[in-house]
Amino acid sequence: PELPENISRIIRLALNNVKLAFDFLEDNVLEKRDVAIDFLRKIVLIERSHELLEQIDAITAARDRREMRLLLFFLLAWFRDALHYRINPRQSDLLINSDLGENIERFVNAYPVADYPKLIHQTENAIRELEDPRNLNPALIFTNLAIKLNYLIRKK
Repeated sequence: PELPENISRIIRLALNNVKLAFDFLEDNVLEKRDVAIDFLRKIVLIERSHELLEQIDAITAARDRREMRLLLFFLLAWFRDALHYRINPRQSDLLINSDLGENIERFVNAYPVADYPKLIHQTENAIRELEDPRNLNPALIFTNLAIKLNYLIRKK
């Protein structure tokens, strides 16, 4: 089989982990990354909470924890990129989501008080909570995360 033309993007998204990159190829991962970014957009616009809650339902309905972790993985990559961009905007070619450099730049500029280390920490916590088989309510994990992320991004 032929490799897709976006293979270098997929390898970068997989943090240069070849096994993960092959998993990503099977998963149509760029589409899943778009879902993660859309989730983030709804978190930021939490005033439209019904849209956020509908998306959380859609994300968690299948009860596929691997899919949910993948979404959080992309959220984590976004926050790491945003932190990297804030610290060193001239090195945007080093971003994990290098193809979304302009979007990340706009995000960083739109939310100047965002606390990226805490955003990363909260997202990592949510991933750990999802991995705990005793945790029976993924929707609660996502809702809780959305509220915390909104606060850390906007800090009104």
